[in-house]
Amino acid sequence: MAVGQVAGDGEAQAGAAVVAGAGVVEHGVTLVVSRVPRPVLRAWSVTAAGVVAGLLPLAIRSAGQSGQVSWIGGPVRLRYFLVVAVVGVACARARLGVRGPVRLSVLAVPILVLPGLLLLIASLVKPLFVDRYVLYSNIGIALLLGARMDYFHRRRSSRTVWIAAVAVLAALVPPSLSLRTPQSRSNDVTAVGAAVREEGRPGDGLLYLSGQYRAFTAASPGDTRFLTDLALAQDAVSSNTLAGVELPAQDIAARMLEFDRIVAVRGPAGAQSPTNPQEEAKTSTLRRYFREYGTTHVNGARVTVYVRGHAPSPKAGAGSDSPGASGGVMVSRARLSTSARAGRTGGGPAVTSSSARWVPPAEPMSA
Repeated sequence: MAVGQVAGDGEAQAGAAVVAGAGVVEHGVTLVVSRVPRPVLRAWSVTAAGVVAGLLPLAIRSAGQSGQVSWIGGPVRLRYFLVVAVVGVACARARLGVRGPVRLSVLAVPILVLPGLLLLIASLVKPLFVDRYVLYSNIGIALLLGARMDYFHRRRSSRTVWIAAVAVLAALVPPSLSLRTPQSRSNDVTAVGAAVREEGRPGDGLLYLSGQYRAFTAASPGDTRFLTDLALAQDAVSSNTLAGVELPAQDIAARMLEFDRIVAVRGPAGAQSPTNPQEEAKTSTLRRYFREYGTTHVNGARVTVYVRGHAPSPKAGAGSDSPGASGGVMVSRARLSTSARAGRTGGGPAVTSSSARWVPPAEPMSA
């Protein structure tokens, strides 16, 4: 529970700041378009300034934890937002037959469109759009569809109303139910943990490529209980971070060479990994001294088992994104045989003194 809280607090704070900020913008757009009297605008401005002042500490704290949303590689489930926005705008352009000091369309459309639009604009700098961050914007489509159906009820026969209701339910209920399934998420941490537990053996090494994927197994520590995390220096709870603090590059490589089998948790094919000395040490050591034996694909991740060969493995081919891929065979949930400890080369891992870039150990010279 503590790990889950640490892992989720930063993301929740960022989400709260985005929601509150978008709410201020939505309300302001509604008032400006409605041409409310100046005293009303002045009162709103004072209120908005208070909201912004209250959000500043939260925004500053969240900015320091921006790494907790680094997993967002691009817009997550954008299609649903686009479809709902188009339907809502279409409803707003039609006659709704609703009267009041503020038109319903002027109130509902900003609620529906602006949260997602603001996140998409921000994503031009840093990817931030995830549909669950803007789920509250469904209030807008609910208001517009309800007003449209009420218009049909008052102007047309009840038969038309029922047809419209069935059409709305058929269009919106399946996506809404889909959002509540594990498959709708960009990753399934339960499946990742289960794959690690099935493929790993007591005493195996455990490696995360990259370190941010350590959060995938944090929810169920029992899945990794009998494995040794080769790169971890300080866990997530004690370091107050999402994925913990990792050892220096040379220490990671040295620990990897003490193991004959390593279970690696990696991102899905095509995922971009950060470039830093630790990640370079992991991939370089796997490529040179291990071969890929088997990979299990789960939603949002891959769990790969690497085994030591009798000689340093050749480098992976240009078309592969997997360290050591040229020496192994791709299988799914394979039962792996025990590899013998043999053929370890001399020379320890090293880092150049003039640069933090990882430098692999040299090959041993034959007699």
